[in-house]
Amino acid sequence: MRDELLSTREAAVLLGMSQETVSRLIKKGKLEGQKLGGFFVVTRVSVEFYATTTNGKSKNDPTRKLPQVDKLISSDGEKFR
Repeated sequence: MRDELLSTREAAVLLGMSQETVSRLIKKGKLEGQKLGGFFVVTRVSVEFYATTTNGKSKNDPTRKLPQVDKLISSDGEKFR
């Protein structure tokens, strides 16, 4: 089963940040996403993982380090690319 895709706007609302920041996180590999028709989309699992991993931590906090999204595995055992 494929993960639900969110627009950068929807992800931004969930994460409490701008759409530009969400796009930047996708480009850096901190959120799993891709371009579809000229717009970025991101997986809900990736957004939820990012939110729980970074919640309440400064961007300079060393414990906030995230794995690259190619190492994430969905709840059904499927590895993300």
